[in-house]
Amino acid sequence: MALVLCPECSNNISDTVASCIHCGYVIAPSRSKISERAQPVYVVKKVKRGRNLGIASMVLGIIGLCFIPLLATDSTTATGFAIISVPTSFLAFIFSLKSREAGYKSGVSLSGVVMSIISLCLLVIIGFTRCT
Repeated sequence: MALVLCPECSNNISDTVASCIHCGYVIAPSRSKISERAQPVYVVKKVKRGRNLGIASMVLGIIGLCFIPLLATDSTTATGFAIISVPTSFLAFIFSLKSREAGYKSGVSLSGVVMSIISLCLLVIIGFTRCT
């Protein structure tokens, strides 16, 4: 039994295995010395990086949108709570961009971008109307 390099991840693996134990790459049958009665190969599905950032961006975008209507009231307490929408909207935007940069291009991270842009635009519009 000798060690060979996996063609996918370049880690050392045995020349008698059917798949890489590190990345799950299936070795071609001609290169593998496994008999016909071998145990089944279990492949671990890789989770794309950025998935958690995409989910966090969507949740923060929802939180940012929920607190924006409080800015339209004249109550000082409600306006204080509405300030929460500013950092959550910025964080939602940053997290969604990082998620998409990491390769997780799904609707979750896209919804984070959309909700953060909508909430930031509403913050600017409501801020200007309150100043006048």
